[in-house]
Amino acid sequence: MTLPATPKGSWISKDLEKVYGAKRWKAGKGVDLNGNGRLENIEKIATYNRNKIPGNDRKVVGDWTDWLAFYRANYKTIHRKTRNNKNSIFYWAAKFKTTNPLHIITSIESPVIKQADVLKAYKKTWKIIARARKIPIKGSTKLKRAKAKLLTVISAMTKNGIQIKSQYRNHLFVGNMSRTTVDCDTSSYPLVAAAHENGWPVFLVQAPWHIFVRWDDRRSRINFNMDTSPKVQFLTNSKYRKDLKISSTAISKGVYLKNTSMPEIVSMSLEHVGLTHADKGKHNLAIKYFSDAIRLHRKSTQAYINRGTAYFETNNCKLAIRDLNTSINLSPNHSLAYNNRGLCHRKNRDYAKAKRDFKKAISLNPRYSQAYYNLGLTNVDAKEYKQAIHNFMMAVKVGPNNKAAKRKLSTIEANYFKRGLARFKARNFSGASSDFKTVLKINPKHITADALIKRAESCQRNPRKCP
Repeated sequence: MTLPATPKGSWISKDLEKVYGAKRWKAGKGVDLNGNGRLENIEKIATYNRNKIPGNDRKVVGDWTDWLAFYRANYKTIHRKTRNNKNSIFYWAAKFKTTNPLHIITSIESPVIKQADVLKAYKKTWKIIARARKIPIKGSTKLKRAKAKLLTVISAMTKNGIQIKSQYRNHLFVGNMSRTTVDCDTSSYPLVAAAHENGWPVFLVQAPWHIFVRWDDRRSRINFNMDTSPKVQFLTNSKYRKDLKISSTAISKGVYLKNTSMPEIVSMSLEHVGLTHADKGKHNLAIKYFSDAIRLHRKSTQAYINRGTAYFETNNCKLAIRDLNTSINLSPNHSLAYNNRGLCHRKNRDYAKAKRDFKKAISLNPRYSQAYYNLGLTNVDAKEYKQAIHNFMMAVKVGPNNKAAKRKLSTIEANYFKRGLARFKARNFSGASSDFKTVLKINPKHITADALIKRAESCQRNPRKCP
């Protein structure tokens, strides 16, 4: 599945139009860079089948890979035009090598981000790199010096006002840099950009819903991981496997903890754009991006989960289950995949399979509040009310901010209280006492329920005294 042609989608195309003006800009065709009134071959936009940019689709003319190839072919000419214009993205882009992964990331993200934010991202990233180069590299061994090099970039990020958080609400590097707040994914990108400029052997590495960087120098045999979120740490692969419960299957299949290739970086960027569309409710468009991400990285269990979730939101449970099954086969310890597959089974009214999946998700992540909540809903569907109450209470216990579970418990509490009153009036004192006890279990501070339990038990012992 390919993305639609978007001749003006990339920041490159947008800034070219701004720099060269309407007369020399030929929308969807190219730019008359030399101003001779016609388009030379090098000035034309076409499908550059030999541009070696991952994500290229020869059937689509004018996609982001074509604009990036156009930039690589003409960057010297473009920079002569923009070398004194600090308000042009090209001014700042010129400071990076044309093969820097940063150009790929910004080209993919730019259709869903403001042009001004792309400018900020380039400007801030370059200032980080420039500032890091001024920090002395200290260390008595090659290993210590290698670590010190990466730490200079982190130090420069901090001194330039960039905050690093464990999970930030925005998925995109460009958006996060413009807001000066980055997470594990987007804080790794300046490190990779700096490494590319300095010739350091640094790679992105994926773990379940997490990204970090690895220094991997085969010649000197220096190899270590550096995590940037929530704090800077040098962690071993074994530590990641233990803390994130990464299965041996996922390791053996090359899903996690390996050096990420350039096509896989492109895949991650496409996936982040897809998540941005999904957050806005544009699930069909998100599916297209997730599909492109999968085409470039067939072992991206997270892309399969995201596409499966998008299929679920478009009421296509058959395709959703197929993607979630693929994800689970790649990484059997992914709690979200089981939870989301459980949602599909519940929608199909296959409550036995749904409960099995929610329980599996909880066994993998005992603090998974939403899985408890979903299991509770399935219990209600199956008329297993006692189990439902237990699971809703667990959802609140492990996730105090789970408002949906609190509302559900409040509704159940009210229903049991009403039924208890009705049973009491009908002189079913045993049933009334049972209902009030359930209310008290849900809400131990329910004084009225506590009093009515005593009253119902008294009436049960001596019905004549309760007219």
